[in-house]
Amino acid sequence: MRKEKAEHESKVCGFIASVIHKRRGEEIVLKSEPDKSDRVNKAVEFVWKSPSSDYVVEHTRIETYPKQIEDNHRFNQLMGPLESKFQGKLPSPGYYQLGIPIKASLTSMNIDAIRDKITVWVKNKASDLALGKRIVEIPDGVPFQVSLSRQEAVVEAIKGRCLIHRYFTGDLQINRRERIQEALSKKCPKLHSAKLGIGKSRSVLVLESDDIALANHHDIADVLIPELLNRKKDIPDEVYLAETELKEQPVIWVIKEGDALFSKIKHPGPYYFDKLGNYIQNPN
Repeated sequence: MRKEKAEHESKVCGFIASVIHKRRGEEIVLKSEPDKSDRVNKAVEFVWKSPSSDYVVEHTRIETYPKQIEDNHRFNQLMGPLESKFQGKLPSPGYYQLGIPIKASLTSMNIDAIRDKITVWVKNKASDLALGKRIVEIPDGVPFQVSLSRQEAVVEAIKGRCLIHRYFTGDLQINRRERIQEALSKKCPKLHSAKLGIGKSRSVLVLESDDIALANHHDIADVLIPELLNRKKDIPDEVYLAETELKEQPVIWVIKEGDALFSKIKHPGPYYFDKLGNYIQNPN
């Protein structure tokens, strides 16, 4: 798992190196990986070299709410197999939407048993659910509330299907701000210290989000920029956001470049890559 995580971080940061190359026309090469040789002093993950400067680089994932990464994994275990189970087995016409609250999968439970109980509940409720209607209940044996709606299928591909989505109750921006503050407090001092130690260099913070449904680049920038500006002493020189929910087409945005911030940056993105890490499109 640790090796996979390191390989993923290296790949995402490679996207950023490619974006810098596209924007500035200078080659970025890996100089060292201090974190691999110095586990005691919390060294930065990468040092890059270019003709004009060295770069000290840190990567971190940002969550919209606490334990989101763990919740995503548990949710996929719980609900991943369900859509295929309903295929062709629910009343027509129309299609169905099954809603599961965010963080529900973090509760202690037998995943297989809960999935079976939700399956039975959906099949029972679907037969009496009229088009345009929605029902919200806590099914027997399920430790959280779920919802089921039936909608007109205007696209042939979704007829008779049950699409599963998650919903959030509460203030997403408050949760997002707390997660971003935590990430900045952990990464910014490390970057600043590494930059001072190397000399002529630029500090680069790479933020990764893999849940665009809850946190697109505008949502993140709206919270991130004020928090960056609050950090007078250790604000990174450059900040990039990698949206990686679509594994086959990651997207990079430039959030901070020198003194310029997202809304004032020329061509901040999107920079598209394929699943192999190849740059595939210029920003509009």
